[in-house]
Amino acid sequence: MKAIAIIRTSTDRQEVESQKKEVIELAKLDGYTEDNIIVIGEAGASAIKEDDKYKENLGKMKELILSDSSIKAVYAWAID
Repeated sequence: MKAIAIIRTSTDRQEVESQKKEVIELAKLDGYTEDNIIVIGEAGASAIKEDDKYKENLGKMKELILSDSSIKAVYAWAID
């Protein structure tokens, strides 16, 4: 069983490491191991602007979900 962790911040100045840690911890509380959590994302991926980084991250997530039936969940710190 695998999960995807979406890590995203709108600007390069925002910090992603604490967000990544929190999202991974949430998945672990649900029984996923770090080896089975796929982290996607980076700083500067703006959902509002729908910039290239954001679209690339969504494309990666979609590709993984369609190609790996063992992915059962997607975790995100915030989707605003």
